[in-house]
Amino acid sequence: MKIPKLYKVKNNLSLLFLLLAGQVTFAQFSAEEQKEIDSLNAIINNSKSHDTTVVLAYFDVAAYYYLKNPDSAITICKNAEQISEKINYIKGRGESYGWLGYLLIQKGEIPSALAYNHKSLSIHEELGNKEEQANCLINIGSIHQTQGDIPLALKYFNKSLKIYEEIGDKEGIGYAFNNIGFIYDEQGGLQIALEYYHKSLKIQEEIGNKEGIATSLINIGFIHKKKGNTPLALKYYHKSLRIYTEIGDKEGIATSLNNIGCIYENRDNIPVALEYYHKSLEIREKIGDKQGIVNSLSIIGTVELSQGELQSAKARGKRALQQAQEIGNVHEMKIAASLLYDIADKQGNWQEALELRNLEIRMRDSINNEEAIKATANQQARYEYREKAATDSVIAAEAKKVTDAQLTAQKMQLEQEKTEKNALYGGILVLMVLGGLMFNRYRVTRKQKQVIEEQKKLVEKQKEERTIMMQETHHRMKNNMQIVKSLLGLQANKIDDEKIVAMFQECQNRIAAMAIIHENMYQSDELSKIDTSTYIESLVEQIAFSYKLGEKIDLKLDIPSVKFGSKTLIPLGLIINEIMTNAFKYAFADRESGEVTLEVQEINNNEYQMIIGDNGIGMPLDFKHQESNSLGTELVQIFTEQLDGTIERVKQAGTVFKITFIPQEG
Repeated sequence: MKIPKLYKVKNNLSLLFLLLAGQVTFAQFSAEEQKEIDSLNAIINNSKSHDTTVVLAYFDVAAYYYLKNPDSAITICKNAEQISEKINYIKGRGESYGWLGYLLIQKGEIPSALAYNHKSLSIHEELGNKEEQANCLINIGSIHQTQGDIPLALKYFNKSLKIYEEIGDKEGIGYAFNNIGFIYDEQGGLQIALEYYHKSLKIQEEIGNKEGIATSLINIGFIHKKKGNTPLALKYYHKSLRIYTEIGDKEGIATSLNNIGCIYENRDNIPVALEYYHKSLEIREKIGDKQGIVNSLSIIGTVELSQGELQSAKARGKRALQQAQEIGNVHEMKIAASLLYDIADKQGNWQEALELRNLEIRMRDSINNEEAIKATANQQARYEYREKAATDSVIAAEAKKVTDAQLTAQKMQLEQEKTEKNALYGGILVLMVLGGLMFNRYRVTRKQKQVIEEQKKLVEKQKEERTIMMQETHHRMKNNMQIVKSLLGLQANKIDDEKIVAMFQECQNRIAAMAIIHENMYQSDELSKIDTSTYIESLVEQIAFSYKLGEKIDLKLDIPSVKFGSKTLIPLGLIINEIMTNAFKYAFADRESGEVTLEVQEINNNEYQMIIGDNGIGMPLDFKHQESNSLGTELVQIFTEQLDGTIERVKQAGTVFKITFIPQEG
């Protein structure tokens, strides 16, 4: 059983029951996984099992638990450690030390984690096990990076990468690429970091490593957020959240929720952002993720500060700083110190503010110093040199052939020059005559070109002014719709009738469906059209969130990356809003699980088909869309006609509609 590797995951701003009588219980596993765990427990509890067999069984059980229940995994590995030391089972000691080194990093017990990783590395070097050596090196590098020692972290990352490449370990190469990209990210090299993250993602997809795929997606999303492309960042975050949820990685789920919250905070949707942040913090506290808890506390504290809740923000900031100091995370210490400085400044506590500013500067310099930047460049240069050196022997072998070819070419060139010289003199006379004619033509052409250039500049200026005006128009439309939505929300809060409140919420969702279009329009390079998949996925996620859709309701989305204009997306978005709202409100009223489907595909030239609905309790089989007098149904019929489309009920379980439509110009 291999030692797991620490895969660095980006967070914005920048699992746990007991092992009883040797038997692991209580975590959430599939029936197949639980069956395998039960068979391993039988080996562990069998008094006739050999000690080495028991140790190996413990490692296999730990592999099931380390993502879902790290505390139990630690207990399991300590049992393996005790038996291995008792019988002097060297390989068992090396693997138990490596497992504990990895798990204790997650728990924030950094000194113990570092000691265990070094002990494991020493044993695997003695045994000649290169794969495990590389795993330990990458974990040690991650610890030094957390502590702000960037040059030393890079040294260990590149050592691990060299070994992974030597033994052809694709998974390891993917992890190393990710962690090196993480360092470039923190040093401000966003484009280089993005290249490393995409290299890592490609390898993880080739080998089918879902945890690695999800982590690469979240890191790529973080880079796009830094670059200002929040719709694309949100798309990557939701992809990673679905994969983390599928594999039961609670730490990854918390990170994805945290990052999605940051997107909503950037959109000034503070209530939704705080819901995501608090849900992330709740998961992190349950699984004992100390570094994640510190990160969540600082983020929530910063939002509370912006809302004027100074006391609550200060309490979170102090807790974050204390825990960051306990685990030795200089990056989180800098963030917490910055938060507390801003609070002290607002409260007029100048002495406290000065001390906190000095702490923030010391931590910042520790992370981003000149030596670290130089080390990043030097380590990258060494890696590129190793890649280049592999081709040097081939180049040398071809050098002589190139030289001989050049000498032959020179001799032929001298002969040719002699012939050409005689032809040149005659040509000069002809050129002088032609030159006079061409000069006159040049003067005329130059004057014409000046006129064309002036007209071109005028057109470009007018085009730029129209672009700015369109961006401003879309931005104002989005803001005005957000104001209308907020006013409806305030009015709804003063109404006791639940039916009227529900009507207000439906109106808010319709406005939001149109506001998202304008938000994507002013952020798009092509102001008249936006990516349909980005828009629809954001819309569905927002509707689901507004109705508190449970984790057991699956969203099955399949939308092509085609671009439509507002005349298509506004009616299409409102159709989706009406049908999805109906599904989330009524389809699963008496069920704990279900599936909501939305698929779009081109069926003919410029004609599309949308399948949308749910597998819930269903509507009456004799329901006819055209004969219904409800507002939502009438709106769906009107908007379908605007798209020159048709709508019909699909005969299957639940409520599913097939809508055909033609994209409209504009």
